[in-house]
Amino acid sequence: MKTGFEDRTCRIPGRGLLVLSVLVVGLLVSRFIAAEMAPHQQVSTLPQSGHQGRNSAAAAEDYYQKGLSDYRSRNFLESLSAARKAVRLAPEEPRYQHLLGVSLFGLGQLSDARSAFEKAIASDPQNPNFKYDLAVLYLRLGDTDKARELLEEVVRLAPELPMAFVFLGRIYHNEKKTQEGLQAFEKAGSLNPTLLGLHYHIGISYSALGDDGRAIEEMEQEAKLHPDFIQARIELGDLYLRVGKPEAAAKHLRHALKLDSKRARTYFLLGKALYKLGRDEEALADLETATQTNPSMSEPHYLMVQIYMRQGKSDLAQKQLRLFEQKMKVRVAH
Repeated sequence: MKTGFEDRTCRIPGRGLLVLSVLVVGLLVSRFIAAEMAPHQQVSTLPQSGHQGRNSAAAAEDYYQKGLSDYRSRNFLESLSAARKAVRLAPEEPRYQHLLGVSLFGLGQLSDARSAFEKAIASDPQNPNFKYDLAVLYLRLGDTDKARELLEEVVRLAPELPMAFVFLGRIYHNEKKTQEGLQAFEKAGSLNPTLLGLHYHIGISYSALGDDGRAIEEMEQEAKLHPDFIQARIELGDLYLRVGKPEAAAKHLRHALKLDSKRARTYFLLGKALYKLGRDEEALADLETATQTNPSMSEPHYLMVQIYMRQGKSDLAQKQLRLFEQKMKVRVAH
């Protein structure tokens, strides 16, 4: 099963997977730190009776606090070691199982992380933070059905978590539930309107609904808030081309190339913008770069056919047409 984070249907091949606003591990770190501030998590379930019990409880809590500090610093091996010691002393304490889970997740040990999260939830079934992290893990594993179920529980239990709505919106969007996805994104925006990637997601939804004008507004807001969020820059290039504004498209696409000069789609779109501006030689240079960056990409060749035909260079146009047809056959075969 796919992760649910593939971008919407590409208008051209070579478009990469959608890059979410932050790395998944980073999401776990930020949510985990925030979770530690939640009042319901400050109540320990450790046994307190007897001198030995108090000593064990204190030792477990010390290990936990050390592990938490290590995790915040992304020292996952150290946090894992401390979490295991805390769990050994108090296996029923959900916070310790949770720390164990996020540490394992940070190290890529997803199966063990899932087990730890499930134990934490078993001890504290109403904790939205634990369910949120398990949902993120299921997304990483590619199980969007389980992730969706958990995220829908999370937003019921804690409707103040914006990233839960963002993830849920992406799942709905990729299930072709565009309106539901948009509602989830807009709910996230009401909670944190400056969230990295949020206006990009809203813009993608409006574009899918056929409202390119509103999509551009949202993408421009994303670019204003987060100038180096490359996905918004590339999408703005595409959108401005669609509404007949190649100069505006070229501006954003050039910015995108400063951020990452290895994306074939950016070169293709910039070549298209320059073609529409009548700057054929510059357009040809970018289209050639697109084909070098992604040799399987066929669209640049077709656009070069049009440029060479406009220049009266029929031999070169025929050559590019053959290349276009060859690559299209390979694509169809696969």
